[in-house]
Amino acid sequence: MNVAALLAKQPALSDKIISMSRPFTDDTEITFSPIYAWMLIGFGSFFFLLGLFVLTPWAKGGSLALGILIALVAAGGIAGGVIWLKHLPVVLRLTADELQVSGVTPVRWSEIERVDVQKLEIDGTPVHYVCIRLKNRRPVEGSLNRLFQAGRNALLGDYDIVLDEQKYSRPADWLAAECRKRLGQG
Repeated sequence: MNVAALLAKQPALSDKIISMSRPFTDDTEITFSPIYAWMLIGFGSFFFLLGLFVLTPWAKGGSLALGILIALVAAGGIAGGVIWLKHLPVVLRLTADELQVSGVTPVRWSEIERVDVQKLEIDGTPVHYVCIRLKNRRPVEGSLNRLFQAGRNALLGDYDIVLDEQKYSRPADWLAAECRKRLGQG
C-alpha cells in the first residue's frame, strides 16, 4: 500500500503530516481558572437545595415565597456559573506574531530582548516568575503604577513584563520555553 492510499483512508493522519511540515503557526491561549465558575455552580447547588428544604413542611418557620426566591436565585447562580464556564476569558495568548497579556498592550516578538525565569522564596515556598525585558521600554503611567513597578524591579530585577506561574496556572519554565520558541521565530 502506498502513502497516498494510506492518507486517503485516514485524513486525520494527512492533516498531522501537513501540519508538521508547516512552520510554527499555532496559537496558545491560557484562560482564566475555571475553579471560580465551579465554585459558583457548587454554591448555587447548595442554596438551591436549601431553598427546596425551606419549601418543605420539615423546616420550622419555612415560607413558600422565601423557598421559591432562594431556589430561583440559586438556579440563576448555577446558570451563570455554567455560562461562565463555557466562556472563560483569555488571560494570556501566545501567537506567532505577538504576546498578548490581558491588561497590557500586545508585544511583538521582535520587540522582546530577553526572557528569563526568576525565583522568589515566599514563606519558604519557591514561586517562579517569567520576566520579559523589552528592547524599548514602555512608559509607566500613574504614580501608583510606577511605585508597584519599582517594588517589582527591586525584587525581580529590571523587567518590563512579569508573568506569574500561579496566575496563569502553568509552570514558569513552560511559559518561558513557549516564549523563547516564538521568539526564535519572530
